[in-house]
Amino acid sequence: MWDPQEFERHWQAEFPGEEAPVMRLDSVLDMERELERCKLNLKRLQQVLAEEKFKVSYLQAALAGEKPDLGRGRPAYGDGGSAGGRSRSP
Repeated sequence: MWDPQEFERHWQAEFPGEEAPVMRLDSVLDMERELERCKLNLKRLQQVLAEEKFKVSYLQAALAGEKPDLGRGRPAYGDGGSAGGRSRSP
């Protein structure tokens, strides 16, 4: 089931130079709780990421003298990078 050393090896492979988090998972219940905590944290961080991407797109458009596309509730430019003068409008 849960092998902390195997987890650490996989963590090091995915994040070289980063120390693996210590998780004390002594039962299935502990694993389920940790899984739910991670899912909630991921959802929160995805929201933060979406908000930051929106701000980046909006500010880049404003600095370029372009009107941000707010019609769809989405930034005018998909990846937050330079749009190169192209709008995502259909």
